[in-house]
Amino acid sequence: MPFRNMAYSGQSLLPVQKNNADWILRVWINNGTSVDRIITVSDDSLFKKQGKLLEIGFLDKKSLFSTKEKYFFKENDVSPKSGFKEFMLKIETLKLEDYTDQENFDILLDHEPFSLYVVEFKKDGKYNQFVFRTYFPLEDFSNDDKFKSLEKLLFDEFKIDFYLK
Repeated sequence: MPFRNMAYSGQSLLPVQKNNADWILRVWINNGTSVDRIITVSDDSLFKKQGKLLEIGFLDKKSLFSTKEKYFFKENDVSPKSGFKEFMLKIETLKLEDYTDQENFDILLDHEPFSLYVVEFKKDGKYNQFVFRTYFPLEDFSNDDKFKSLEKLLFDEFKIDFYLK
């Protein structure tokens, strides 16, 4: 078959809410750099468990006399470090379907970098989306903040390269 019905596959960037996968998690990540990342993990009856990491953005190539921007789009299949089954169990214990947008986040005046996350989760036809921010790079996980815990889980499970300008 020369094509895949992407409405059933988490690999497509179709809106998660309209996607027909049985279980899907999509996290849009902006770590304050010029590269945005999208992690998608899904499970459905046709294509089974799969993961995808997209990187979209540009990098400045600086030389002594000029600067060139290199635009790129990278797409890689990924697997959680703990395996799909274990990762999905970890996500389900977080109860993402009950999360709401982060209410308070202080952007500091000393220009400390921060990350923006948009999380979409759908399981058994129930959909939830929420937004949160954390300071970047990862620093203190001593407090039991649910958003920092989710961020740490994502970075522990997936190898993400950081491109700094």
